[in-house]
Amino acid sequence: MTSPPSPHSFLNNLSEQQEISTLLQANLRQHQQTLIHHDLDMLDNNNELITQLFTSNPLTISTHNTRVLSDTTKLAQLLETLSLHQVDICGVTETSHPQGQKYQFPHHPEYLAFWSSHINRHAGVGLIVHRKWCTYIQHTFLQNDRFLYVDLFFKGHIKVRIIVIYMHADPTAKQQRQALQKQLIELLSSSQVAGYHTIIMGDFNANLERFYNSVSKNNKGCWQYTLLHYLQQHRFSDLQQLFSHDPDQPEHTFVSPQNGAVSRIDAIFTSLKFPFLSLYCHTCKSFLYLSDHLIIAAYFQPIESAKEKHEKRLRTRSKIYNVHKMKADDWQQFSTYSDKYYHDHNYQKYERLHANRHNLNVLWTKIKELLVTTANKTVPCSF
Repeated sequence: MTSPPSPHSFLNNLSEQQEISTLLQANLRQHQQTLIHHDLDMLDNNNELITQLFTSNPLTISTHNTRVLSDTTKLAQLLETLSLHQVDICGVTETSHPQGQKYQFPHHPEYLAFWSSHINRHAGVGLIVHRKWCTYIQHTFLQNDRFLYVDLFFKGHIKVRIIVIYMHADPTAKQQRQALQKQLIELLSSSQVAGYHTIIMGDFNANLERFYNSVSKNNKGCWQYTLLHYLQQHRFSDLQQLFSHDPDQPEHTFVSPQNGAVSRIDAIFTSLKFPFLSLYCHTCKSFLYLSDHLIIAAYFQPIESAKEKHEKRLRTRSKIYNVHKMKADDWQQFSTYSDKYYHDHNYQKYERLHANRHNLNVLWTKIKELLVTTANKTVPCSF
């Protein structure tokens, strides 16, 4: 991968550039491309997956602890980040948003946001959804400062519930955390009974590697892990662990501002037999706004409507020439049309070309053009 240009070269170009806006846009595009490729560096040389992620328009779901999202500038920067990375759905945690948050950017051209309506300056959660998915939303629950959920109904009787959570970080808030974990477990249980496929994501404020280490030693674990035990017992998939090169040590999601210690406390879990195939999951850094947490992004197999499937078939269908059905009259028509095409397009001039590689390519292209055009007009075909 080529290294990005140095700030000095950019400033030099800026001082000499008449169309400054053009240079700024070019620099932004180059920076975006560098960042997106950097996000996928851990894939090594898995070109097939990289191609799929870049070309198949996957459903991208992410979660991020934004560490306060109370001003319009930071919210605008978050929306710009989601747009640059083509994120479809993003759960945000520790927003500390004010009462009027829902009135900020209500007419954004790309995204619609849902915010917890119970205001708590030490908590707050939100879900930002690309408008193309909003038609699938059937129900929302926003009446809690530490979790919310949105229900989406897709064709084929597929019901998906997306839950965003922000667990208590204060170790002294044991009673409140236990109550919240109980409430979430009841929600997950009722979701399963009601036939929902569930994504639960956000800031669990529990060290996942310590949890898995505790489980491997057959320890019941401490009270902070009650929800994680439920997810494991019900075979939810920890997507970051699933796609990590080292499942025992996935990349951290949080860097302590006090001592620089790293830990994995944010996650995306999907329920057993989740209907949309997960393609990849990784972490990436926010670059337009500050946070001591990394973004977690998960990619899923695109959901195609009947119209999209039909259009895809039309684009990819192959044309078959049924030469075996040709009769004498058909071959006569083929001969007549090809002769006419030969004379109408002055193919005789190609007979005088000198023998070399370039002219060989020219001849092959023109002969192919004549044969395909004639076949399309005279040979019976099927798709």
